[in-house]
Amino acid sequence: MNTKYLAGFVLFLAGLTVASWYASRVVEPTELSGVDAEGEPQATAGDRISAWGNVAGAPFGVGFVLMLAGGFLARSATSKNDEGEESSGAESSGSSLEQLQAMKGSLAALSSEVLGLDDGIEELAEGDIGIIETNATKLADKIEAILEEQIPTFLERREELVSRLGLEDFAEMIGHFATFERATARAWSALTDEAWAEVPPSLVKAIGGIDNAETVAAKHLLVSPDAAKSF
Repeated sequence: MNTKYLAGFVLFLAGLTVASWYASRVVEPTELSGVDAEGEPQATAGDRISAWGNVAGAPFGVGFVLMLAGGFLARSATSKNDEGEESSGAESSGSSLEQLQAMKGSLAALSSEVLGLDDGIEELAEGDIGIIETNATKLADKIEAILEEQIPTFLERREELVSRLGLEDFAEMIGHFATFERATARAWSALTDEAWAEVPPSLVKAIGGIDNAETVAAKHLLVSPDAAKSF
């Protein structure tokens, strides 16, 4: 890895860290323009976005610019691998994609195996969520395994994925993956807090995140994604 590529990589990771930190920052709005069912003031989505933008928008923008600059710098320094390097990277790249597919399968199992749903977790979004409470312990254990085992193992391959996907597509993929990770963690927290109604939408968001991450990764990795069964 040459110096220019290394500098770009470090710059990109610094930008990713800053952007991710401020993107996930929760800012409580001070001005409430909405009204709840009891006539009390409450924050609207616009209020929350505006409050976040005032506090975290500028630092997020700086981080995003650093990501772009680092990606451009590293990409300009990247040369083609020889045939031997491509061959040696093929198996490990396939394994990375298979890890994404395994996490997607673990989410699918929450619906089909733990909850016994034919049409996926979406069918509970506006319906009876009593089944969540009944299976809370088993659900929490399964989700905890995803968070503590599968996700860290995949993230250990981050540098390899940057090399295989390129910084721009890696940034897109890891953004979707971060959505999956945060939503999965939120589902676990909702279970432990007994906030049953928040579990289905969190899992639906996690499913969308891992699905999008797999789609981006599959454009570059040599193993084609298997068609996962419908959630």
